[in-house]
Amino acid sequence: MTALLTVLIAAGLAKTVSVSAQDETTPFQSLITRIADKFNLKTEDVQSVFEEHRQERRTEMKARFEDRLDALVGEGKLTEAQKKLIMDKKEELFNNSQTERQAHRDEMQKWAQDNGIDLDLFSGGFGGKFGMRGGWRAK
Repeated sequence: MTALLTVLIAAGLAKTVSVSAQDETTPFQSLITRIADKFNLKTEDVQSVFEEHRQERRTEMKARFEDRLDALVGEGKLTEAQKKLIMDKKEELFNNSQTERQAHRDEMQKWAQDNGIDLDLFSGGFGGKFGMRGGWRAK
């Protein structure tokens, strides 16, 4: 039964999990509840597995994003100081609620402009064309 639960969770997550910043409620709540009910598990335990997986994916994506920023620094497209600014701002935005992130779109554009950072260097990095979905990607 544990193996089946693992396969179901992995299949569901592989197909639908986006490591985007989410509000406290997960869009997978109905799936979590269904898995818990079907296999007579505690909803909190299933939720914990989802959260662990999401955190692992976020860590992986953050590392890839930082690697890409390192490459941009190496190419002379960003300074080390700009890289740090980007990483700090990205973390700040990730920790905000969806409503707060939406309010930051214009602020982000001005912030990048004020700091001489070309947001077109990033794919999904800061929302809309500059990735407010919390993705840790750079072109």
